[in-house]
Amino acid sequence: MGRLFLIDAVGAVALVGLWYFCLATYNHRRGTKALRWVEAACSHRGQVTQARWIGASRLQAHLRFAAHWFENAQVTIRPGASSAAHPMDVERLAQTKRDPDF
Repeated sequence: MGRLFLIDAVGAVALVGLWYFCLATYNHRRGTKALRWVEAACSHRGQVTQARWIGASRLQAHLRFAAHWFENAQVTIRPGASSAAHPMDVERLAQTKRDPDF
């Protein structure tokens, strides 16, 4: 019995780790793509001076504009996957479908 529990626990940890890694990689690709869109939109009037990841799901970029339109402009991009990708959201959605007053 204890052996099966250990195997299940290791399998669950491996599955959650794989899920986290896959979504983090997906978020990084989407965040980088969104940052390129921001750079293209500001191409003639400003530029991205610094970009850094805050955790696995937020990209923060500092912008510098010509003629000092804005002094400390920054944008935070949250490229997260669809809300159904998070297990708690799936559970909440299931609860809502069962109990419309939830």
